[in-house]
Amino acid sequence: MIYLSGKDFTIDIPIRVVIGRNVSTENATLFREILSPYPSFVPIKKDRADSKDQIKAVLLHVSDLSLVNRETKEMGVSFHAVPVREGYILMIGYDVHGHKQIVIVGADPSGIYYGEQTLSQILGNERRRTRIPAALLWDWPTLSYRGIIEGFYGKPWSQAKRMHLIEFCSHQKMNTYVYAPKDDPFHRNLWRIPYSPATQKELGQLISFTRQHHMRFVFALSPGNSVSYTSETDLLAMIQKNQAMWDEGVRDFAIFFDDIGHHLTHPVDRARFGNDSGALARAQADFLNQFYTRFIQTHPGAELITVPTDYYQSGHTPYRDQFAREVNKHVSICWTGDGVIAKSVSVKDLTLAKKIFRHPLLLWDNYPVNDYLPSRLFLGPLEGRAGNLGDQGLVGMISNPMIEAEASKIALHTIADYTWNPLGYNAKQAWENALRDIGGRAYTSLRLFAWANRSSPIACIDAPSRLDHKLSEFLSVYRAGKHSKLDLVADDVRGELQSLQNVPKDLALHMNNPDFIQEMLPWFRVMSKNAFLSQVALEMLLAQRDGDLRKVEKLRNIIQHQKVDNIKPVVVPMPELRNFMREACAENDRWLGQESHMRHLNRWFLTLLQASVRAAR
Repeated sequence: MIYLSGKDFTIDIPIRVVIGRNVSTENATLFREILSPYPSFVPIKKDRADSKDQIKAVLLHVSDLSLVNRETKEMGVSFHAVPVREGYILMIGYDVHGHKQIVIVGADPSGIYYGEQTLSQILGNERRRTRIPAALLWDWPTLSYRGIIEGFYGKPWSQAKRMHLIEFCSHQKMNTYVYAPKDDPFHRNLWRIPYSPATQKELGQLISFTRQHHMRFVFALSPGNSVSYTSETDLLAMIQKNQAMWDEGVRDFAIFFDDIGHHLTHPVDRARFGNDSGALARAQADFLNQFYTRFIQTHPGAELITVPTDYYQSGHTPYRDQFAREVNKHVSICWTGDGVIAKSVSVKDLTLAKKIFRHPLLLWDNYPVNDYLPSRLFLGPLEGRAGNLGDQGLVGMISNPMIEAEASKIALHTIADYTWNPLGYNAKQAWENALRDIGGRAYTSLRLFAWANRSSPIACIDAPSRLDHKLSEFLSVYRAGKHSKLDLVADDVRGELQSLQNVPKDLALHMNNPDFIQEMLPWFRVMSKNAFLSQVALEMLLAQRDGDLRKVEKLRNIIQHQKVDNIKPVVVPMPELRNFMREACAENDRWLGQESHMRHLNRWFLTLLQASVRAAR
C-alpha cells in the first residue's frame, strides 16, 4: 500500500539518525551509507532527536516495540499490525509537531534491508535528490521464493558475474539464488565427486556474499543420468557433498531429475522398483525421502527442493501421480508451467498442477533463458503470468536467465516487480522502469536496443516497429514515383538508421557498465553493420531516382561485398533491416535490368542510324 500526502519533502537541514537496539549492524551501516552523501548528514546514534532544525531518520526492527509505537504515533499512523515476513513500513513526511522524519520499520533484517532499498530508490540511485515526495508505504512480498536459477546449458557464469547479478537481484528485493549450472560437470555428470579445495573456497565466498545480500543460496545437484537409486554409496555421496555446503553456510538444498530418460538404467533399481511407467517415480521418491530423513531432518533449518522428470507436461501422467504420492510432503516441487517455456501461466494451470503434485509448488520460469537459441536476446518484460498466482498457493518463482548475465538484468528487473507484487504488476511500466534504472543516462539508446530484441517465445511481437513503418513508407513512396516527397521520407529514415549506428557508442560512453558492452558486442556489430548497409541501400535507391548509374553501381557494390563480422554466436539481425535491404536490392535488379535494356536499344538505334547515314552517302 502506498499513500502520497501531496506535500514535498525537502532535505535541506541536518539529518540525525536513530537506530533501534535490535537492528543489525549491517542494516545500520547501510542506512548511514544511503544518507551519507548529503552534506548535512550527522552520523550519530541517539534514541531521541526531536528538533524542528533537523530531519530525524529512524531505523527500527519491529521488536523495538516502544520506539515503533512512539514513532508511528508521532507520524500519525495507526500501528495495528506488524509487517509480514520480509515486509516493512517506510514513512517520509512530517510528524504531528510539523517536524521532518524518515522512518523505516522492518519485520526482520531482510524487511529492513528492502525498506532501505526503497528509500535509496526514492532518493535516487546515482545522485541523492533533495526534494522527494512525502509518502507512507506498507510493503511486503507476495511470493516467498523470488529469484534466479543458474540453470542454463552453456558456459557457467564467472564468480564476478554471479556476484554482480546477485547484488542486482537483492537490490530488486529478490531473495533466492539457485546454483545449478548444467555444464558444471560436478553439478551433473560428476555429481559424486567433491569440489576441489580451490573451487570449494570460491563457492564458500559466493555463499557468504549471497547471504550478506539477504538471499538464500540453494545448492543443487542433478544426479539423474548416473545415480543408482538403491545404492547406499550414491546416497552417502549425495549426503557428503551437501554436508560440505552446509559447512559453508548453505541451508537450502535441491536434487533435480530434469532432462533425463524416463526409464531406470541400473538392473538393481529395476529389480527393486520394477520397470512399469511408475518405476522411475518410485525410485526417485525413495532416494529423496532417504536423503530427507538422513540429512534434511538432521540439520535444523534445512529445506529441500526437487524437480521431477515430468516437470513441464500438461495434466496427469503415471509418473507424476506416483511421484506426488510418495515424495515426502515437506519437499517443495518445481514446475515450469505448461511446456518447457510457458507462453502463459494461468490460475487454471496452477490449480491443475497443485492437484497433481500436492506439494509446495514453485514456478521454474524459463524466461528469459536463451540457451536453446543463443543467437537471440530476450530483452522484453515478463508477460503472460496471472496476477493472482500467489493468492492461489504458488510458493515462489525462480527465473532462469540468459547466458548473458548483464543483459538478463532487463527482464529480471521486471520479474522482480512481478514476484514482489503480482497483482500490481504492469509489464509495460515495469519494462520502462527497468530500462531507466539500468540505462541511466543511456536510457534512450538502451531502449532502442532492447526494443529491437524484445520479441521472445512468451511475447512474439507481430506489430511492425516504428522503423519498419518508416522503411515501408520509403519503399512505397519510391515505387509510387512521388519524388517530391521521397527526400523528406529519406531524411526521416536516415535519422533512425543513424540512431541505430550510434547505440553502441552511446551505451559505452554513458551506461557505465563495461560488462554489458562486452557481452553485447556481437549484437552491436550486426546491428550497426546492417543499419549502415540499409543506409547505403537507401542512398542507392535515391541515386536510381536521379538516374546516376555510376553512383548506383558503386553503392550496390558496397552492399554485395560488405560482410558481417565472422563472430560467434551467429547473431540474428534486425528483420526490418534485412527485409529492407532485400527489397532495395530487388528494386535495384529491376532498375539495372531496365538500364541494360535501354543501353542495348540505344546501341541498336545508333547502329541503325549510322547505317542509314552511310547508305545516304
